[in-house]
Amino acid sequence: MTTDELIRRLSAEAPAPRPRLELRLFATLSAGLLALGLWVATRYGVRADLPATLATSAGALKFVGGAALALAAGRLACRLSRPGSRPEVCPLSVATLVLAALALGWTAAGAALSASLAPAGAASCARSILLLSAPILAGALLTLRVGAPTRPAATGALAGVAAGAMACLAYALWCPADGVAFVALSYGGAIAVAGLAGALAGGRVLAW
Repeated sequence: MTTDELIRRLSAEAPAPRPRLELRLFATLSAGLLALGLWVATRYGVRADLPATLATSAGALKFVGGAALALAAGRLACRLSRPGSRPEVCPLSVATLVLAALALGWTAAGAALSASLAPAGAASCARSILLLSAPILAGALLTLRVGAPTRPAATGALAGVAAGAMACLAYALWCPADGVAFVALSYGGAIAVAGLAGALAGGRVLAW
């Protein structure tokens, strides 16, 4: 058997290529967002002033910031799911993560100076978002298991951030709170805790 014949035989016997991990994770996150969005709309309804909300600072933080954060974290998680790969220095990813960190830091500093930045409803809001993020995080971790992450905790943390951001998008369809400080504290806090949960779960689920 010649070399060319061997190559043709191996090519014919090779399994069909799997979809790219990024596409699979995007499909998982999108399906989770759609399911949670339908559940929130059915259970609580959708804000009547939702289009107008998108033009406000809080609306941009909820929807635009949440979507960008989910995409950036998901992209980096996929990169870490390949052995030997390092996260790409993507301007969008870096800018999104830096802005999110600044928002959380600003809110935490403000909360230390003024109790008005931490209303009682913030804890309830964050708890609801965390519960919504749990099934998306589970699906994301199962999807990322297809890869072979050498840093499972870091990969899990990014999956948790992506899941928390997606849960925020679904919850924001109903959430009537529009204060920038409230949104940064409750939504940002929920995403941070989801990232921590993802790191803990990823250390076990993604280890190999």
